[in-house]
Amino acid sequence: PEGQARADSLDALASDLGMTLTFAHATPGFEKFGNAILVSSDLQLLGSQSVHLNGGSVVKTPAGKDKRIVRGCVGVRLAFQSEHSSEDQDYVQFAVLATHWDHIAESERVAQATHVLDSAKDLIGGLPHLLVGDLNAMKRSDYTPDEWAALEERNRQRSWAPLEDSSALAALEAAGYLDVMQMTVEGLGSAMDVDQGPPAARFTAPRERPMRLDYAYTSSNWNAVSAGGTYTAPVAWVDVDAQGSDHLPLVVDAELG
Repeated sequence: PEGQARADSLDALASDLGMTLTFAHATPGFEKFGNAILVSSDLQLLGSQSVHLNGGSVVKTPAGKDKRIVRGCVGVRLAFQSEHSSEDQDYVQFAVLATHWDHIAESERVAQATHVLDSAKDLIGGLPHLLVGDLNAMKRSDYTPDEWAALEERNRQRSWAPLEDSSALAALEAAGYLDVMQMTVEGLGSAMDVDQGPPAARFTAPRERPMRLDYAYTSSNWNAVSAGGTYTAPVAWVDVDAQGSDHLPLVVDAELG
C-alpha cells in the first residue's frame, strides 16, 4: 500500500533500507507521532531508551478540552569496530539522541532542553553522541537584520508570540554541545556574522520566510569516536532537492574511527 497515512511507513522504510528501527511515541496510546532512529547493519545496536519530556504547550481540542502537547527523546547506543583497533580490542561505542521540541513557546522548549540534558546520561550512559532533531528554535545569528525583521513582522501579523533568540539552544551550547551546521559554515564554531548571514540552503523550513528549525549537535566528548585515529569534525548540509516533507533533511557526515 501507499499513502501518507500508512501505519507501517517507518517499518517499510527500515525494511527497504535494510536498517533496524527504534521508535518511541510522544504519548503512547494517544498520539501517533514520535521520534525514530534507523540504524545501519554496519553498526551494532547495543540498546535504546526513551523519555517523555517535561513541558509542552497546552492547547484546546475540538471538544474544548485542554491537551498538553507532549514531546519525547529517544536514544540509541551503538558500536563499531575501528580500523585502528585490533581484533581483540573492544568495539568503539557512541550514541545518537533524537528529539522534537515544542513548536509554540520558547519557555516550553527551555523545559524540554533542560530535561534532555538531565536525562542524557540515563539514556545513553555518557557516551559521545549526536543530538539531532526538529527543535523548533531559532538563533538570531542565523539571520540578517532584514530576514529577522521580516519574520518578526510575520509573527505580529499572525498574532504569534514574538521571536526569541533561543535560550533552549543556548542551554545546549552552555553544556558543551557544538552546532554542527554552525561549525561547518564558520569552520571555528564562532558566532556567525549577523551582517553577512548564512546561505539560504542552510534553512530546513523552506517557506515564504525560510527558517532553520532542525539541528544536529555533537557532545563535548564527540572526538572520542576517532578511536585513536585522526579526528575529523563532522559536517552538515541541507538536501534542498528532497521531497516528501515540509522540512528539508539535515544531513550530517561524520567519520567514525
